[in-house]
Amino acid sequence: MPRTCAVITLAEAETVVRAALAAATAADLAVAVVVADPWGVPVATARMDGVPALVAAAAHGKAVTAAALGVPTGVWEERTAADPSFPATVGTVPGFTPIAGGDLVRIGGEVVGAVGVSGGTSDQDAAIARTAGASLVQPVVDLQRRLDDGGHEGADDDDGGGPAQQPGA
Repeated sequence: MPRTCAVITLAEAETVVRAALAAATAADLAVAVVVADPWGVPVATARMDGVPALVAAAAHGKAVTAAALGVPTGVWEERTAADPSFPATVGTVPGFTPIAGGDLVRIGGEVVGAVGVSGGTSDQDAAIARTAGASLVQPVVDLQRRLDDGGHEGADDDDGGGPAQQPGA
């Protein structure tokens, strides 16, 4: 029997993006936001006016890092501060972004994806990502229904592809 997990939908990812943009606007910041599935594949992105493409790339790296390692990226920034040789150790890992601003997105306690934010200070990016990552509130019974339905939003949305699986599983 294949393993299944809940995966963030496009509608949910767009909700997370809107929450991040609202938090950034309230803080008078221009940011880039990337919402990714549990494997780090982008589902929704936004880049506010005036935000350079390199900043958007950092947001993507933060989302990938949070998704792949299952923890907010601020953990790795703290590790770098405590051990200056740490960046050299992991510097060859493609996409690894040890800078605060990546956080997990959960529904009913289940990780369904990650969000990366870049454009402010590390603390500002982390606060926006934390707020955005917590923006989805759905009862656990709703999450269980999605898991039972193979990770899809509903039976009508099933593309016939079967349960959501990690690539290569």
